[in-house]
Amino acid sequence: MISELKLFRETWRLQDEKRWQTRLTGKLAGSRAVNFGVGSIGRETARLLRSVGVVVSGVGRRAREDDPDFGTIFGPDRALEALKDADWVIGLLPLTEETTLFYGAEFFDAMKPQARFMNLGRGESVEENALVTCLEQGKIAGAMLDVFNNEPLDQNNPIWEAPNIVISPHTSSYYAEYEEDMANQFLGNFARFKAHKSLQNVVDKDLGFVPSER
Repeated sequence: MISELKLFRETWRLQDEKRWQTRLTGKLAGSRAVNFGVGSIGRETARLLRSVGVVVSGVGRRAREDDPDFGTIFGPDRALEALKDADWVIGLLPLTEETTLFYGAEFFDAMKPQARFMNLGRGESVEENALVTCLEQGKIAGAMLDVFNNEPLDQNNPIWEAPNIVISPHTSSYYAEYEEDMANQFLGNFARFKAHKSLQNVVDKDLGFVPSER
């Protein structure tokens, strides 16, 4: 989000061209974000955004008005309404029958022209052709995607050529100490298992994901 507002891509291009070109950039504080997905990742994202002055709401399975991290959480029936004022639309949904191709033409049409769409949840939640068409027609300001319908992304996929798009190869969850942290998480759960304590990050097999505690 900072990269988009501070025009990093243009800055890097100007640096390659050895051009000093001062210009006005955007401000993150005061902008509005809506998280589609209010589980542990969505909550941590909301806390980080709020700490830098972003106004955050969410869309989850159950509507409520007094959530400590989001304030307002819209239910599924008001998902499009939640987009009305959002500058940032952040996709963090798990993949279920209900969320497959959730972000389609009607969804993107409901976003305001200045808004940007980000997806770090599951690629299969996005109707990619609809997103490409939306970007080509300039209906939204841009998109940042880390996950896709098919990975690795085929070189002939038109999404590569879509305007105002940032593509990363499913790396948002990977970092240098990733394997060590995963091993420690397993060992922690194994110790809890041996001690007959409840486990952490347990997938609800009916829902298809780890449900939020709230």
